[in-house]
Amino acid sequence: MNRIRKARLVGARIFFAMVFHLFWIFCTINNAQATEMSGTPLYRKGLSHYYEGEFKKAYILFDEVFRQAPENPEVNFFLGRSAFELGDYETAVFAFERILIAEPENQRARLEMARSYWRMGSLEAAARLFNEVLENNPPDAVKANIEPYLAAIEKSRRRHFISLSMTSGINLDDNLNVSPVDDILTIPALDDLPVVVDGAESGHYIPLSLVFRHRYNFERFEGYWKNTVQTYHTRYPGHDELEVDYFSFSTGSGKAFGRWEIGLFPEGYLIQLDSQRYSRAIGATLQLDFFPSRKQKVSLAGFFRDKDFYKDDGRDGFETGADVVYAFQTGNLVVSPKMYFKEESADDDRYGYDRGGAGISVALPLAYHFNIFASYNFEFDEYHDKDALFETTRRDKTHALTAGISKTFQLTDQFRFQTGVSHTWETVDSSISLYEYNRNVTRLYISLIY
Repeated sequence: MNRIRKARLVGARIFFAMVFHLFWIFCTINNAQATEMSGTPLYRKGLSHYYEGEFKKAYILFDEVFRQAPENPEVNFFLGRSAFELGDYETAVFAFERILIAEPENQRARLEMARSYWRMGSLEAAARLFNEVLENNPPDAVKANIEPYLAAIEKSRRRHFISLSMTSGINLDDNLNVSPVDDILTIPALDDLPVVVDGAESGHYIPLSLVFRHRYNFERFEGYWKNTVQTYHTRYPGHDELEVDYFSFSTGSGKAFGRWEIGLFPEGYLIQLDSQRYSRAIGATLQLDFFPSRKQKVSLAGFFRDKDFYKDDGRDGFETGADVVYAFQTGNLVVSPKMYFKEESADDDRYGYDRGGAGISVALPLAYHFNIFASYNFEFDEYHDKDALFETTRRDKTHALTAGISKTFQLTDQFRFQTGVSHTWETVDSSISLYEYNRNVTRLYISLIY
């Protein structure tokens, strides 16, 4: 019996040795084939397209090589990278995952897989992989590459977001009193009686604005609640009658649908002139935002407001309007064209009007945290009824051009200080000479932003 057992044991050992040997031969042949595929003309041509930025051509070739050698790590790597550059992040994840199955310590594949998960919006999976790369003590350059991703993921976990800005300075105005271009006006309703008006008066005023924004992201679904409070004040030395105080609020909720966001925000404001109540309004805005890419945003808003003027009931009315803004980045240049329309129906038609406009703004970051910016805006107003004194319907065309430069100082991670100077050229052409004027305003400002 002992001999029989020994014979069986020896036979079993021989059998397993043969199986292991055959398996080793099979793996060796596969590895040799995989290595051989990495040197084929098809593979080299794919590499050439990849390094020339022709990722679609590279992907097609690497996919063909992959079908012949699916276990080749190099083929999978460039297949995944080509898919990533084409925006096919799921294919990229599968490619890098195949590498990690064969080479669990391949940190480059793990890093690329994390970046792919990030682009897919799977932030927790991305964070896990990024941290696994960091645990292996990668080079400093890799650590610096990972840190912004982890910071953004941590920020996405936050629920409350608060921003606060305070801006002040001095504005130099060569037409404080908005004097018309013509010094002598004629009044048709008074038999063309000539009237002498005061000329333009130069001076300065001090503006102060405060803006507080708060956003809460709901935890159980992709929705949010947003609050905004804003105040604006101007002080004119020697001209108390021109001083303005403006207070506004907005609150409401919204929801995200993939690249879309929609929200409804009730709002209101109060305006004071010379410390006396002038007007107030209550209404709401429906906001729709679309994000075609990380560097583009389209905003469409429609609003209505019920307006009340404290000392002139004829101006009371209902205001409706809509605007669309398209912001995009090309290189470092940020461009924002816009269009808008508004209708105000007043109790007295003389104060009701239709308003339309269009404009564009551009901003370009420079070295050392400098920024140059410019904007142009055109606006057309047409009133609903004739002006009683001038016996014609008022129509205004406004052109405004602004250019300036600013510099930002980062005080802490949360606070920054900004200062700048800008100049605005404004001209208004009107069917009524009383409302035609030219104006130049130079603005020097400082802002503290949280």
